[in-house]
Amino acid sequence: MVALFHKGAICTGRCVSRTAGSALFTEVDTREDLHAWLDRQANRAALRTVRGVGPKSVDYMANLVGRSHVAVDVHLRAFAVDAGVPDLPYDRLRTVYEEAAALLGHDQGALEHAVWRHRSKAP
Repeated sequence: MVALFHKGAICTGRCVSRTAGSALFTEVDTREDLHAWLDRQANRAALRTVRGVGPKSVDYMANLVGRSHVAVDVHLRAFAVDAGVPDLPYDRLRTVYEEAAALLGHDQGALEHAVWRHRSKAP
């Protein structure tokens, strides 16, 4: 079973399944399985039914298994505000970063990581 990080604790998919009250990860035994599992929108939506798991957590988990996603956090939000981007809902701001990466010819996850590293060091 794949180990997952949730609020600083390591938890197997079986643990998350019990927490969610359903068998979310019954078909996930490897990193590759989780990579494929996260490709299905229904699975991503099911994961969000776990208390405390929002869109950023799902996007970050996807990054951990090799998918290239933008996980919008406080650093990415602050960078966007500094750049003149208005305060947008999570999905819209993620789209802004995804489109910026495409326009710049960069990988989405790499752009997200570069902005995060830059902004996390800002005073």
